[in-house]
Amino acid sequence: MKVNDVPQDHSDKFKKEFSVLEFAVDEKGKYKAVKSTGFEPKNVALEQAWEFEEEKFEKARVLCQNKKKSFIYFHMKKNMMNIKILSGYTGYSWFKVWKDCLYKNENKLTEKELDNYRYAFGYKTVDEVRNID
Repeated sequence: MKVNDVPQDHSDKFKKEFSVLEFAVDEKGKYKAVKSTGFEPKNVALEQAWEFEEEKFEKARVLCQNKKKSFIYFHMKKNMMNIKILSGYTGYSWFKVWKDCLYKNENKLTEKELDNYRYAFGYKTVDEVRNID
């Protein structure tokens, strides 16, 4: 594919957030990296997948608001992690992470544990971990 033929769907939804690195051939016949915002079918699929993930975030938020799950559970889902992945990032056993996802245990977390979760989620402050809005 030539550089000028790389698909560029100029929809506003994905233009800023999602661009893919494609390789194309320039005028001299050499490969060149070109950013692509994709084409409509690909963007529709991405949009549907993202909507599905947003539904999961909202379900997790409702569970937290109804005091069924802790804010750790919400942020785990928001960051598209599962218990084993979060366990790997924090260094905690999967059982500890599972317990920390229960509402009854969220107030038992120490500042050091919260800071470890903060780091795993990529947040700047511990307050961001406590916030589910």
